[in-house]
Amino acid sequence: MYLEMVHYYFLKKLINALPENISSAITLDDKKLFYYANMLSMDKYFNSFSLRRDKSKLGEKINNDFNTFYTNLLITLSEKNSVDLLIFAYSILSYKILDDYIMQYINIFKPYKMNIFTAKNMLDSYVFKKLYDKDLYKTSYYKQFGNFLYDIDIDKIMKPSFIKSYKVTAFSPYYERCNKKRNRVFKYSKNIIVRLLVIFLDIFRKNKRYKNYYFKKKFENNLLNLDHNEYTINEQKLNYSFEELLDYLTTIMLDNTKMINDYLVDGNEKEIRKYLDIPLDKKL
Repeated sequence: MYLEMVHYYFLKKLINALPENISSAITLDDKKLFYYANMLSMDKYFNSFSLRRDKSKLGEKINNDFNTFYTNLLITLSEKNSVDLLIFAYSILSYKILDDYIMQYINIFKPYKMNIFTAKNMLDSYVFKKLYDKDLYKTSYYKQFGNFLYDIDIDKIMKPSFIKSYKVTAFSPYYERCNKKRNRVFKYSKNIIVRLLVIFLDIFRKNKRYKNYYFKKKFENNLLNLDHNEYTINEQKLNYSFEELLDYLTTIMLDNTKMINDYLVDGNEKEIRKYLDIPLDKKL
């Protein structure tokens, strides 16, 4: 689908690497961590099982101006005092950092003719098997996690961040719809009638959905880069395997957590201003 398991796995790696004084205070279960890890991909389910156009394109707005959104999110979070919400702050930046690398990585190592979503689903299947010893082509996210309830506490944090960043006031109904649609995809995508519906709707879609939602038994080992072939991402020459790339990005995110902690916990703005290129005249 949209690398949900990979993002979730990456967030779990980060949490396992956090200092004990932070990790021991976390009360989030795996289901909530999955929700946090994939908050920024929820918009992709807006028009699942329908042809309704996504006129708001909130996900696209974040991609085009992430720094503004994340700055306003941190300002909102600075008024809170919760380790779990600190993890939410980590999860949003983790998603962005992983996405900046993993999409390029997949395009490098997937077979030329392979659909990008097929490759994504293979990596999600690999992670799911590693974590739960189950095959995603046989089971589903719904069977593993159940339905995801729309998180009102996160809504209260995200909503003002969207209003300040993009003058968008319709955040709540938009993301609540996306959450419901995602639940339906997770629950019913293996149903034969639903599969036929998606195939039918794809006739009218520019961006087809059928391959997004389905997992295969086949796996392409090149996606793991176990031979450590060299590649270039963001002008960096790397030869990491898939797992090693995640570990490398975890070390980057660990440094970023210190910067986030400096601001949210200690009130020190210096590093976060530098990282997000926040003007000195903008109050934090």
